[in-house]
Amino acid sequence: MKYKYIVAAVLVPVAALGAYFALRPYPRVPMERYIPANAIGFIEIDSVGDVVSGLTGTSAWRDLAPALGISSQISQLGSAADFIGRTGLGPAEAVILGRSQYAAVVTGLDAESSSSEDRLNINLRPRFCLIAETHSKPEVASRLVKERTSIIAHRIFGESVSESSVDYAGDELLIEELQGTHRKLVSAASGSLILLGNDVDSLKSCLDTIRGRSASLAADPVLTRNRSEVDRSAAVFAFVTASGIEKLLPLALGDTASRFTTNADRIALTAGLSEHLSKQAITGFLYSQEFSSGGTTEKYLTALKPEIAGDLAEIMRPDSRPDAGLPIPEGAQYVTRLSVKHIGDLPDRILKQLSRRMDLVAGLAMREFVKAFHKGLGLDVNDSIGDAVGSDVTVVQFGGDEPTAMLIDVRDRERLLPLVNKYLTASGYEVSSENQQGADVMRSTNPDGRAAVFLDNTLVLCSRDQINKILGARNNKSSAVDASAEACLVRSKNSVREAGEMMLAIARLTRVSDGSEELLDQEPLRSALGRIPKPVSFTQFRESGVYTESRSAFGSFALIGLLSGEKANSRP
Repeated sequence: MKYKYIVAAVLVPVAALGAYFALRPYPRVPMERYIPANAIGFIEIDSVGDVVSGLTGTSAWRDLAPALGISSQISQLGSAADFIGRTGLGPAEAVILGRSQYAAVVTGLDAESSSSEDRLNINLRPRFCLIAETHSKPEVASRLVKERTSIIAHRIFGESVSESSVDYAGDELLIEELQGTHRKLVSAASGSLILLGNDVDSLKSCLDTIRGRSASLAADPVLTRNRSEVDRSAAVFAFVTASGIEKLLPLALGDTASRFTTNADRIALTAGLSEHLSKQAITGFLYSQEFSSGGTTEKYLTALKPEIAGDLAEIMRPDSRPDAGLPIPEGAQYVTRLSVKHIGDLPDRILKQLSRRMDLVAGLAMREFVKAFHKGLGLDVNDSIGDAVGSDVTVVQFGGDEPTAMLIDVRDRERLLPLVNKYLTASGYEVSSENQQGADVMRSTNPDGRAAVFLDNTLVLCSRDQINKILGARNNKSSAVDASAEACLVRSKNSVREAGEMMLAIARLTRVSDGSEELLDQEPLRSALGRIPKPVSFTQFRESGVYTESRSAFGSFALIGLLSGEKANSRP
């Protein structure tokens, strides 16, 4: 009997040690060493299993999945992929999927323009390469590329696919091209790496970096200095280089400006200013997403040159305090609260401080932007609301084509009255006053429908049609957004519809439902959506740049609902 105990005493530790080495995850490698230094940017996922487990472990998934009849087995896919990847027990494709690290690299952008009746549309086609670090033997990676590329191409393009290959400095590139078009699927294997993309030059550029023939992003000072600020074992990480910012920012900010104004000159001015600022101030953009049981946290850092970041951190120092209950209508889609000391002359202070840091062109562009800001309020360049206002401005967006409403904290009503009158009578229009629900409402004859009203210590600038909504919400005394001692900008959204749309897309993919959007308005899904916290984000100006932390149900993964092949209906 004692021999059994001796054998057990020996075998159990040995078995435990063997299990430890068999089940331990493969060491993670820094994927940025495979990314060309001149790339626009990349997105990195270190573990598909961790992403699936994180996504299905959120409270929103646990509430919404049963309401749609989505199988609970999906939540087990993450741990199953992780187990297969660690042990190697399973088909080669499943082992690779569970074991690999992934980086999707964007090496260039092709712009295609099209016009409709009222606007010019620009469609961007990224040139990209997906790099998978398989942590497997080179012959396994090479065999998978040769056996599976053609199958993947036929599934994507159909049967009309031509096949060819080229040798590039010792690496074989397999090219699958849809006949009669420029659409391609290009693949290659390099050691334990598998590369898959839509452009030959993209793969060549990545192979040059992998083989050491060109520089990688591993030495990028912005990435190495700032990554830890947003990425601490995050499930998803992304980085956009300074050159990528120059290409993307004018398009992004031009689109954002169009949501606040339909004035073509202002939209063009915003896009032009952003292009100059990106060259003069922005050095990169970093993003991460991590999961918790309550939802997801996304972190964004727009990295700035140190001297500009320092100036902005001083100017944008938060002065947040609890509001007294702002009249925010329930139908408001977005509510954004800016809390900064001396907010009345904020644009002028930013102009004065930053223009000395930039060249003449960027300085003039900023000056024109400030002039346009004053003009939009019907003010002259020398008009200043200064100390007449407090430290808080709240912007309310109702969605659709409705203009935004602005709620301004007031310190001196008498000083503001002439400027408000100037705003309402700009361009020669007249103003009238009438009592409405106990408030003296000032209405302009301007076709844009502008109006104003003082409610206690708050000045409301909105449209004539929005006055009733604002006054109706006056007695609700609901808080606009959470105050934060560290954030100068807090933004909340009064909808979790994107989370519901993502789950509808999952339901369509798993064929448990037709994914009709009418389900969002029916029980029990409506009740489940009502339990999900509304998205909120907090923005700070730090010595490294502009930092934003956003909390929501699924974060950017909610875009799955928009990519599922069906256009979403109009949102509330």
